[in-house]
Amino acid sequence: MSAQQQEAVQTTDNRIESDNLSNSALAPSPVLTRAPLQPEPEQPVVPAVADIPGPSEKQASTAAPEAPLLPPPRRTMTASPAPAARPSAPAQKSGFLRKLGDSKWGQRATKVSDAVGTRVNNVSEKVGVERFWPTTGDGYIELQKCERVLREFIVVGVPTKEKAVDESGKQKKKTKVLKKLPPSVLANAKGIVIFSAFRSGFAPLGGSGGSGVIMIRNPDRSWSAPAFIAPNNLSGGFLIGLDAFNAIIILNSDEAVQGFKSHQFTLGAEIGVVAGPLGAGAGVDSGLTAGSRGAPIYTYVASKGFYAGVELVGQVFVEREEENEIVYGRKGIRSIDILEGRVTPVPEAQPLHQLLRDAETGQAQGPTLERVVSEEAEKTPLA
Repeated sequence: MSAQQQEAVQTTDNRIESDNLSNSALAPSPVLTRAPLQPEPEQPVVPAVADIPGPSEKQASTAAPEAPLLPPPRRTMTASPAPAARPSAPAQKSGFLRKLGDSKWGQRATKVSDAVGTRVNNVSEKVGVERFWPTTGDGYIELQKCERVLREFIVVGVPTKEKAVDESGKQKKKTKVLKKLPPSVLANAKGIVIFSAFRSGFAPLGGSGGSGVIMIRNPDRSWSAPAFIAPNNLSGGFLIGLDAFNAIIILNSDEAVQGFKSHQFTLGAEIGVVAGPLGAGAGVDSGLTAGSRGAPIYTYVASKGFYAGVELVGQVFVEREEENEIVYGRKGIRSIDILEGRVTPVPEAQPLHQLLRDAETGQAQGPTLERVVSEEAEKTPLA
């Protein structure tokens, strides 16, 4: 290349470089934008050993979200009614008897008594005598028995011996007259005790034992649920004989009712006891009128045998706690709880209640309160 050509090329390169410099000077400068501030990363919290979830907890957390915790259900407590006041002495004795019954010796004695009592009751029923030996679990049988005993005094009548007089005025031999319990006696009663028992007398000691129920009036004049009792007696004197008997005790005063509400009550200890009126002349003979109650306690006894010195004074009545618990299904229930209406009567007591209601109106006794039994009928057993 000649010197002129090299000079021309050099001039062209210089021109192109100057154009580039001028174009770059005229181009706008790029706009600088400030990046937003990033928050500082939180420092990792090192969990305690007890807070580190196990493998199963990690799997559960990844499998499903954790359900929110609910507050525990609120419990509503109902205040139980305050127990009725009871005499301190009977309660202590009751506790002693319960401890004695729960002991090994007491349990063995109960088994022996139940075995003997079952056989004795079976024999008694075969010879026409009501069962009298209390056994465990006999509550419903006792209700049926007491209904039969009450029917004997109200529907059949209690046998009595009276001298009859013929048309000429001459006295005949004694005849048997069946006398029934008057409706007024039951209508005015505040309580009733029904039981059967067996007496034995061998000088110088005599005694009796049995089983039955007690019921008292509710404030609405209805009868309470029956509470189970066991009458017992150990007496001294020249008593000779064996006897099975049915009995009814009519409670005419509040004092008599309160006595039977206790764990143990002795008949005739502080309250007057008399033989109750029977038959058509009961109101005249005893002074019993409508609305009056006569003596605090009336007693009625229907004997099946012969016994010297028959009476119920001194009879001790003890509540059968275990049988009350079995029938009403409540542990620790007392006779006072049953008699004051804190339990509902069982359906098995309905026939007994119905008979009492019919006896108050006279429907159960029928048109007459007395019936003379002929000599022929006397030879046959009573229905």
